[in-house]
Amino acid sequence: MGRLKHETALHIFVISAALLATRLLYLASPAGRIGDADEAVFGLMAQKIEALEEFPIYCWQAHYAGAVVSYVAAAIFHFAGSSFVALRSAMLPVALLIPILLYFVYRRMFGPGEALVGALFTIFCPFFILHYTMAAYGGYGESLLGTALIILLSWHLRPDVEGGWASWLCLVLGLVCGFFFYVL
Repeated sequence: MGRLKHETALHIFVISAALLATRLLYLASPAGRIGDADEAVFGLMAQKIEALEEFPIYCWQAHYAGAVVSYVAAAIFHFAGSSFVALRSAMLPVALLIPILLYFVYRRMFGPGEALVGALFTIFCPFFILHYTMAAYGGYGESLLGTALIILLSWHLRPDVEGGWASWLCLVLGLVCGFFFYVL
């Protein structure tokens, strides 16, 4: 059992280090420093939040996307200034959690070695996936994170789980589903 925990900790470290290295390189590249109009809306909302002028619940003129990334970006703007790099930095926690959660999904399905390879594939992926997991316009990165989290929570709902634990797990699963529905 101790070897398995050590192996898991090592895999998580490798995944985290690889992800941070690739995403920071992306943010330093020309592609990471420029954005599009969709991201600019979330950046403008973050500027208004930082200035304490507005506190939106949904994206401006697009009431199908939550404003969570704008609130996180507002805190980053306060310390780092307004830029697309700072805006996309708000997605780093999401980008970090995606391969870690997928590692646990893959591990349950295939095994530790295959799980590490699968998680690393989500890190060293085609450019458009890298861009979508770091883009701050509410959608792609959050969808991947929510899907992995919902899968992991759902696996714990088994017929043999009874009582208060199952009720709490259903509550947490419902809250997670509701939160990601709001974000998307």
